[in-house]
Amino acid sequence: MNELPSADQTADWRRLKALVLDSVASPVTRRVYNLGLDEFIAWYGQEPRPGLTKATVNAWRVVLEARGLGPVSINVRMTAVRKLAAQALGNVPPAPEQGVPRELAPLLALLPPGQRRVAMALIADSQGRTYPEVAAKLGVHLGTVHQHLRRIRRRHPKVYAAVRKVRDRQLGVRHRRALAREKAHSKQWHEITKGWYLPTAGR
Repeated sequence: MNELPSADQTADWRRLKALVLDSVASPVTRRVYNLGLDEFIAWYGQEPRPGLTKATVNAWRVVLEARGLGPVSINVRMTAVRKLAAQALGNVPPAPEQGVPRELAPLLALLPPGQRRVAMALIADSQGRTYPEVAAKLGVHLGTVHQHLRRIRRRHPKVYAAVRKVRDRQLGVRHRRALAREKAHSKQWHEITKGWYLPTAGR
């Protein structure tokens, strides 16, 4: 395994841990993972480490066994650490989709892959994509789009607020363009139909 970000890089640890916790559905398991990862991160930062190598992981298991934890508790904690390693090694955020404001890239990187894809697809179009358009672009159900957005709002409120700010601006542009098209269409229709309607006699 390659080296994990050093323990003094708090933002990196927080991002990786959030990705692990967000991948777990059970609230009980999430609490255990949270506790176990906090313990591991604190232990990892106590002295220089060669990275998240097999030797480091085995050393952590020895520490857990020395504490007298049972096999189930150890296995759950070790699973959390392995998930942390997987996120560190294989979950490098992709480059933002064209059209996504560059200043949002660091915030979007905090999201799990599925939520990140939905957020980027939602705001990448300058005119503001509709939810059905996002679902069609990503090849997912509309309900999946809503579910990811609810999770972003609940678990990453700052990211959600930033995404909404961009989307509100895009929807404003979309609304103004729609009004302009309607006005142009109405003007064109009046030009075409000019003289079609004659005044009623006696008026």
